[in-house]
Amino acid sequence: MPLLDILVRFATTGVVGPFCCGISMTELNDVLGYPRNSVLVPSDGRYSWVRSFDSVDVWTCNCPRRLVEAIEIRTWSERVDIPYTGSIYSAELSPAEVTEALSIANLSWTWDPESNSMQVEPTNVYFGFDGNNYLAVVGRRINNHECPVPTIPERWRQRHKQRLEAAAAEGDAGSRSGEG
Repeated sequence: MPLLDILVRFATTGVVGPFCCGISMTELNDVLGYPRNSVLVPSDGRYSWVRSFDSVDVWTCNCPRRLVEAIEIRTWSERVDIPYTGSIYSAELSPAEVTEALSIANLSWTWDPESNSMQVEPTNVYFGFDGNNYLAVVGRRINNHECPVPTIPERWRQRHKQRLEAAAAEGDAGSRSGEG
């Protein structure tokens, strides 16, 4: 299937293969295995995990459920590799090519000239273009999951307290023997 067809299907459904906002990382890992890279980054005043599956990045919440909150397909490189397809694509797609494909699929969108991007309704899938007017990223973000306040398990709290007490005792012993 050509890359543009995959992206139009994503714009239509908000889902690209096994990648779906709201799915847990456990479910995604069961299908695809573990991501090749994971990074904790600040996002919207809190921290999120960005996990990379080839050219697809998923942003997950930081609660124990690790729900996917955003999906982004990086199309700016010479090689676009979407895991479940088994194909590698080249993605020099112009806004005209994308809008034509969206029109054929009877999708509506709004264009934002400031960000050089478009957003498809009602799925809120966005297409972002670089300075040369080639497709750079296609993604979708949801903001309907409220993570519970992270808690520290009691055993971790106790272990931390014991380490602090041991360090304090070690410091006291060192200062009495002339080492501190």
